[in-house]
Amino acid sequence: MKNNFQKLLTLLLLSSVLTLPITTFAQDSAIVVFDGSGSMNKKVDGKAKFKIAQEVMGDLVKDWNEDIKLGLMVYGHRSKACDDIEMLIPVGDANPEQFINAIKNINPKGETPIAESLKQAAEKLNYIESPTTVILISDGEESCNADPCAMAKELEKKGINFTAHVIGFDVSGEKQAKAQKQLKCIAKETGGKFFEAKDSKGLKTALAETAKVIAKPEPAPKKKPVKIIKKTGLKLPFNDDFEREELGGNYKIIKPDADRMIVSDGKLLLLPTNPAKNRVVLKEKISDDFEVSVKMNMNLTFGNWTAIQYFADEKNVLSLGLIWKEESGRADLRNIYFEKKSNGKSNISFSTRKIGKREVEIQRDEAEAEGVKDWYFKIKKKGFKFSAYASIDGEKWVNVGEHALLKKGRIALQVGGKGVENPILIDDLRIKAVK
Repeated sequence: MKNNFQKLLTLLLLSSVLTLPITTFAQDSAIVVFDGSGSMNKKVDGKAKFKIAQEVMGDLVKDWNEDIKLGLMVYGHRSKACDDIEMLIPVGDANPEQFINAIKNINPKGETPIAESLKQAAEKLNYIESPTTVILISDGEESCNADPCAMAKELEKKGINFTAHVIGFDVSGEKQAKAQKQLKCIAKETGGKFFEAKDSKGLKTALAETAKVIAKPEPAPKKKPVKIIKKTGLKLPFNDDFEREELGGNYKIIKPDADRMIVSDGKLLLLPTNPAKNRVVLKEKISDDFEVSVKMNMNLTFGNWTAIQYFADEKNVLSLGLIWKEESGRADLRNIYFEKKSNGKSNISFSTRKIGKREVEIQRDEAEAEGVKDWYFKIKKKGFKFSAYASIDGEKWVNVGEHALLKKGRIALQVGGKGVENPILIDDLRIKAVK
């Protein structure tokens, strides 16, 4: 591990173009995965199942929430090969006529590759970085030597918020018991809903209920003590001194780059990249009121930034830290910043207040001469308000900004930029409940 640490430090000799990363954000979106396998030719109440689905799908799109983009993926409709999966309609504004025409042209004939379809739909929606919703309509079980339940579990684990809502169409009875169990498992593992539809009326109801679930906004958190799911044993207060050689099961990494991060000598070391990688995220969401702080040891260089974050998704995130960039009216200045991104729109404030005896907003040559320094950052949530603080000793804190309202999220750490690759050493991550 020490050798790896030494190798990593050699990267500090590298330098690159001094510009900040440009981040793009995906809109809320979903994909319908439609069963076009041969079994959809079977009849229910005298009518082929795929014909029933054709008639009902139009109602789903007509009542669809216009703020949520929608796409259509179909499997088993062109051949009997297990790789017969096609994105018929790219993710975009829901168009009822387009969906109806696309489904009318489906001729069921093939296999049922549910697991691979889920994977491809998740990838289309960039599930590792963005909340992802899939609506699976199927009348049977996987037929391509794969495990859809295991795939769903994997996608949920790797993704920011992967959810699969499943409609089992005519999967009741003893013969379909295995199929129903499999489909229910997909929904359960991803936090989605399972709906059973036995006929045209049932399918229409199931699709309508699915649309409601997706469109329903997340309810406001109730005022209870902070709770964290105990899947990984994480409890509050949570303190991490990084006294080990692996990050551990409480975290996941978004856009991992093993050459630019390491845990060693009681520190988490991150090197800036552009675009930013290695977002270190606690797996469990935090609700209600809390306080999180962290110590960062750094010699921030021009073009780089560092932050502790309250991260819901790429479009909704609070970031507090140091940034050193060139922009109109602030050329070559280093600042403490507190940024809120809500639905992709940025609201950022810069602090010029002294932190102890240390100047915050200083010119490039002054900052370079200052050398390596410890900084402490803290975000405190109380009700709908988020307050930001900075310190040079972790004891005396100075308020550096305020923001209000954000979706429920997770604590994250990240650095980025194209300046000299000086390391950011992170330590003393502390989270506690606030009464």
